[in-house]
Amino acid sequence: MDKWEYGYLYFVQTTGKPDKGVIPPGPTVVVVADRSGHTCAPLKGRRLEVLNDLGAAGWMISDGYWTCQHVRWLCKAIKSVEGVESMTGYWQFFMRRPLAEEKPKPPAEEKSKPPAEEKSKPPAEEKSKPPAEEKAEPSGEEKPKPSST
Repeated sequence: MDKWEYGYLYFVQTTGKPDKGVIPPGPTVVVVADRSGHTCAPLKGRRLEVLNDLGAAGWMISDGYWTCQHVRWLCKAIKSVEGVESMTGYWQFFMRRPLAEEKPKPPAEEKSKPPAEEKSKPPAEEKSKPPAEEKAEPSGEEKPKPSST
């Protein structure tokens, strides 16, 4: 049986801060809530682009519905977006996708330790060098170059 992960997508309609008695519309805020928590950001572009991005990430999104309810955590979450004064309502969508199985990671110790036989062998470069090349040349002296005659 396949395991699934679930979430919700909200497009929250907001009002801006009142200016001289007039309440301007605020930005539409996109809230994605899934098992990793929730993200909250102003809508950039169109709603269709958000749906396409989520679909590309494997999410299947249901038909949404509009509500004027004010959910406390959602009201609090959108306050972090610049230009938002309050919520007027929101579109809510249910999301689901197959849960990608997470493979357990090996402990860090096992990764850093080379196998026992690799420890005892010198690196290939050191093996192939003759002993004369390992000695450093005195600085400032140059070897005479063979002439090409």
